[in-house]
Amino acid sequence: MTYHRTLISIYYLLQYIYHKNILRSGKENDIFFTAIKNLGGLYIKLTQFVLLNTTFLGNEDKIKFLAFYDQATFGETDIDAILDAELGESGKSEIIELEREPFAAGSFAWVFKAKLRDQTRVIIKVKKKDLATSLRVDFVTLKCIAWIYNFIYSPKMIDLLGFIRVFERTTYKELDYRSEVENGLYFYDKYKFHKTVVIPKTYPELSTDTIIVQEFIDGLPLTSVIQLKNEVPDYKTWLHDNFNTDMQFVLREIFYQISYQGLKFKKVFVDPHPGNVIVLKNNRFAFIDFGIADESPANKKSYYYLIQELSKKIEEVDLTHIGEEMLILCSNQLYQSLETVTSHLGKDMTKLLVKNYGELLTAKSGKLRAIEQQKKEDMTSICLMITKLGERYGIRIPVSLFNSLKSSSLFKSYSLYLEPNFHCTRDVYKKILETISEDELENRVDPLAQEQSLETSLENISEWTASMVEKDFGFYQEINRMLTGVTSYAS
Repeated sequence: MTYHRTLISIYYLLQYIYHKNILRSGKENDIFFTAIKNLGGLYIKLTQFVLLNTTFLGNEDKIKFLAFYDQATFGETDIDAILDAELGESGKSEIIELEREPFAAGSFAWVFKAKLRDQTRVIIKVKKKDLATSLRVDFVTLKCIAWIYNFIYSPKMIDLLGFIRVFERTTYKELDYRSEVENGLYFYDKYKFHKTVVIPKTYPELSTDTIIVQEFIDGLPLTSVIQLKNEVPDYKTWLHDNFNTDMQFVLREIFYQISYQGLKFKKVFVDPHPGNVIVLKNNRFAFIDFGIADESPANKKSYYYLIQELSKKIEEVDLTHIGEEMLILCSNQLYQSLETVTSHLGKDMTKLLVKNYGELLTAKSGKLRAIEQQKKEDMTSICLMITKLGERYGIRIPVSLFNSLKSSSLFKSYSLYLEPNFHCTRDVYKKILETISEDELENRVDPLAQEQSLETSLENISEWTASMVEKDFGFYQEINRMLTGVTSYAS
């Protein structure tokens, strides 16, 4: 069956190429949609991953694919046999009621409703059987398709193979149920007294490598809200009348929490897609499914200063300040090396790098303003452009910051569909600055970077400058002039 899916995948790819490049019928996106819908599983999740992190399709088409959430196919599974094997008689006895037909199905799991002895309504998430084997075959197939796609359409349009490699790492991380339980407990502890955000309680004693038992959250998933908007033009009135909920308030609060976590928590919920957000009554909502959570940015104050700058109008932003904070956020070891040399020898290489980076950003300020005009308050695109320019100086975006930006991008994709004229980014950033003081924050600097010797710092700088030869020869020469005589002094 798995290899049959491979043949079907290739068939749809050929159909896509035929309609796009030979017939030029304009139907290639419809073929793409049909293929993903019929193949399901990993293909749905990959499509969502790519579409929510690129401009490959317009926002309307993105929403079409978001509708796939919570619509994976159901299959037969013996839930009693699974519970016997995973929990044994004593563990299973804690479950007094069990619906033996799944009420929801994801790409990798079935979800059953149950009730515990204390009458708590729970869900039992069960990992699908033989998942590892089917994933291996699917990933090999997808990489082959991506290679063909890149060969025909060029990675400049979209590097599909690169996205698949990142997605593969994310997928296997999501299948680690022990880690998901740990993440669920972490966020439950952080939000257990919150007035707006609800996190379901996870039961680690009833969870294993194959199942997760978690409190049932009864509400309206954002996927259903999206479908509701398609069916009921005045969906906001319906939500107000039936849930006493203001959609703009909920959307603003979701984005606030995503931003807040990056500053105040050690972990960030980086997968706030519409299927993982449940709208509740009275302007409350729940985050569910914690298979994907990552560390927040280590340098909290620099992240705070970045938010501070981006809360301003684009023409008022201090691009030199942004350059310095991006250096600390993205290349902290290099920053510490430059600071060590400066403090020992008075050679202010940090100032030189920040000056050059700031001048490069200023030269590209027109493009930043264009992003603001075309995609109002799209801070993710602005940040990604800033870091892209920083690659000239060896500044690369760390995973923690990328994941925070990815969460923001994902949120913006569906929030603009629900509320096309509602832009809350700067309002949320201003609220962050009002409610969080920079004095509360502390940069978690890598001890190895913080305690560098002068000799180690010079070695790091020498390796860094070697990469500057082709990227910016003039800057390379300036750094080398500053290094003249320093190496002999250090030795």
